Amino acid sequence: MTNGAKTENKAEGVEKLLPLSRTVTVNGEKITITNFNFMEFLQIKKSMNSVIQALFFVFKNAESEDQVRKNILEIEGEIYQAMSGKEEEIAHLLSLAAKKPREWVGTIDPIEGAELFKAVLSVNADFFRLSLTSKH
Repeated sequence: MTNGAKTENKAEGVEKLLPLSRTVTVNGEKITITNFNFMEFLQIKKSMNSVIQALFFVFKNAESEDQVRKNILEIEGEIYQAMSGKEEEIAHLLSLAAKKPREWVGTIDPIEGAELFKAVLSVNADFFRLSLTSKH
């Protein structure tokens, strides 16, 4: 395991034209996170309601995806505190996003895991924002 998680932004500046993706190095492997597809959307919406609820404060005042990404960076500690007790749901979210088995998530270095989690939130900001606004 390495402690030097590296993140690359794809389609920076053209998010409106192409789906945003981020590549994160995890366990020495480059993992590209893209927007959730329809089936992933359905799985997440069904099984991750409490995670979505916990993220409400990150997304509630954000008017754009760029603002959501900024919020994620500014209140990272609060995000992890809100996620406390939701480890299995987070592991499921990360395994879906990385397209890896659930057991793989247990092998991730903590720093790389944090980078992966931030990438998932950032790339799928619109999904989380829409999920929250449809409930509140």
